[in-house]
Amino acid sequence: YYLRKIIEYCEANDRDLLLLKTPDGNRKVDQPFYNTVTLIAEEYGVPFLDMNLYDEEIGLTSADFWTDNYHLNVEGARKCTTFLGDYLMEHYTLLDHRGDTDYASWDRFAANREDLYLRAITDNKDYFDELLRDQRKIIAVPSGMSLEKSEQYLSVKERLDDLEYELYDAEDVLYGEENQNTWTLGSNTVTVQKDYQARKISINGKTNLSVESPGVILIVYDEVTDQVADVAAFTSANGFSVQHLYAGGDD
Repeated sequence: YYLRKIIEYCEANDRDLLLLKTPDGNRKVDQPFYNTVTLIAEEYGVPFLDMNLYDEEIGLTSADFWTDNYHLNVEGARKCTTFLGDYLMEHYTLLDHRGDTDYASWDRFAANREDLYLRAITDNKDYFDELLRDQRKIIAVPSGMSLEKSEQYLSVKERLDDLEYELYDAEDVLYGEENQNTWTLGSNTVTVQKDYQARKISINGKTNLSVESPGVILIVYDEVTDQVADVAAFTSANGFSVQHLYAGGDD
C-alpha cells in the first residue's frame, strides 16, 4: 500500500525514483518480499536495484558480512557502495562536487571511510594497492637489525619502493641511524625515537606506540582529513604481514 503511495506521489510531483535493496545474508527468508517489490516496480515502470541478485557483479562473498550474516562489514559496504556509485553514474546525470568547497564535508566523509577501510585491510597486496590508489603521505621507519637477507622483508620493501608518494627524508628514515626524527604533518606532530631495537612513535604527544621486532613501520597521513590515518607494522614477529597499531584519532 505505502510503496504504491510513494511511487504515485513521485509521479504526481515529477520526481525520479529509484528503489534500492542493499545485500543481506538472510535472503532465503526475505527474498519473496523483495520479489513482490519487483512486481510492483515493473507495474509502475520504476527501476528497482535489488543488490541481492548481483553478488558476482559486486564481488560479494560470505566474508563480506558480519557474523549475524545479515549486515555488510566494512569491506562489503565498500564493494556495495562502489557498485551503487557506478550504477548511478551510468543511469543518471550527476554533478561532480569533488573539490568543491561547498561540499568539503563530503570529501572529508569519503576520506574518513577510506581510512577506516585502510585500517581494516589484512592482506599485504591489498594494503599497498590501496596506498597506491589514494593521495596519502607516508613515513617509512625501519625497526631492528638489518633484514636484507629476509625474503619476506624484501617483498615488503619492493612494494614500498613502488609507492608514488613523497617519502619524508627517505634515505635517513629508511636507512639512517639518528636516534629521533620529528615530522610536521598538517596540524599533527609525529615523533619516532630509536631505543636500541625498539621504535617508539608519538602522535601529537598523546598516542604512544612501540615496535620491538625487526621490520618496517609505515605512518600514513591523510591530507584531506588532516589525520594520521594508520600506523602499520610489517615485522618478523608477524611474518611481515600488515599489522595495524593505530585506530585513528588521538587515542
